[in-house]
Amino acid sequence: MAVKTIWQITHSCGHPAERDLSDRAADCRAGFAEWLAKQERTDCWRAAKEGDKQYKGAWLEARRADEQAAVGHHGAQGTLVTAPECL
Repeated sequence: MAVKTIWQITHSCGHPAERDLSDRAADCRAGFAEWLAKQERTDCWRAAKEGDKQYKGAWLEARRADEQAAVGHHGAQGTLVTAPECL
């Protein structure tokens, strides 16, 4: 009897994929296929990660603007003022 090497995976993003798991030990393939099914497909994961980078960039710009505004209100010429309880 032949051991199954090609597995049909339906990823958590809903996309189906056919994976060759012949590089895995035969007794580990089912577990790995289950794990794959809990993950997003690589293309979907990359697209989401790219969206995170754009969000992070926008968040970072807003954070820097807030910090610059705080410096303008509490210090002079980029000098940060530390509260006495922080010393």
